[in-house]
Parts: sequence; structure tokens; C-alpha cells
Amino acid sequence: MKVGLPDLEGAVQDVDAILTYFQLDEVILVGHSWGGNPLQEYTYRHPDRVLALVMVDSWGQHRYLSDKERNRIKYSSLMYKTIPWKVIADKNSKMCTDNPITRELVKTAIIETGRDVFLNLGITGFLAVHEIEGYHGNPPMLLVRGENDFPKHLKIIYDGIIALNPNARQVTILDSKHQPMNDHPEEFNQLIGEFFEEVVGP
Repeated sequence: MKVGLPDLEGAVQDVDAILTYFQLDEVILVGHSWGGNPLQEYTYRHPDRVLALVMVDSWGQHRYLSDKERNRIKYSSLMYKTIPWKVIADKNSKMCTDNPITRELVKTAIIETGRDVFLNLGITGFLAVHEIEGYHGNPPMLLVRGENDFPKHLKIIYDGIIALNPNARQVTILDSKHQPMNDHPEEFNQLIGEFFEEVVGP
């Protein structure tokens, strides 16, 4: 078991350990936000074990990272280190959703995760972003995003994944930001259920 703060590489290895422990040969992986990144990387490294991938409002692991974006990450990490953590949690929760119940869930999760873990996951994820030529076998991918969750940036990122994999498609859930599964659970679950049926049958 890895010692120290969790990071992206550890999360990728955790996926493999979980599938091995439960003796799962082929799976559909579903990841939200940062959680989509290690699953995307796992799909790339182990195409034989992944039937399909669902990414929800994820900034992606396989893309070009511009100097401008790298600098923004650098300065954001400094900000995250200096501003009181409860203030960060409150601001982030408001960026994630307009739903007051979901907002409290997000705020609590960020506070309990803690600054060190939160930052290390984010930084190691961004540092490991890399370009690829494609996905072996082009597994089905459903790329879900909230209508108002950095729409310009996420559309570009998702379009890039679709350019690499003709079996990928993006879906937008209206009237939501970074928490479409909590803000519109019925619509979200229907989308996911229909995708599962496409992959494995009813």
C-alpha cells in the first residue's frame, strides 16, 4: 500500500487492485470530476479490462496542456494554500451547484477531505496530463457535462476525446454546473442506464 498523500498514480493502481480483488475481468468505469482522470488513464493502459467509460464533468487526462493553463494551475495552487480552507470549500461549493442541499454536501466533502489531500490529488493529476494517439479498441465513452460547468473549456476537452475515439460522445445536462448527478438525478440515471444497456444489453 502506498504511504503518504494520495495521488493520481496511486488512484490508477487502486482501480487495478480493486478489480483484481473482486475478480472482475471487464467493467464499465464511471468517474466524476477529478475521479474521471485516473479512470481515463486506466482505460488507456488496460483496454482489455474496460468495457466502457463514463466521465462526468472531468477535465481529462489525455490532452495538450498549454503553458497558460500550467501557469493558471501554479497560481491556483498558491491561492489554495493561503486562503482559509472553509472559505475555499464555500466558494467551490457555490461554483459546483446552485442547489443548496448539494452545495452543503460538496462543502462538507471538501472540508473533510482536507487541504493537503485535495491539493495533492489536483496537482499530481494535472502534472500527469499527457497526449495520446488513441485508445486501443475504442471503448464506448459517455462524456457528461453540466450545461454551466465551464462550458467552453469542457466542450473543447470532450471534443478532443471524441477526435481520439469515434465511439465517444458528449451529453449536456441542462440547468446544472459541476454536480448534474445530484442536481438532476433522474435525468442523469436515465442517461447512464441507457448507456449501460447499449454496452451490455438490457
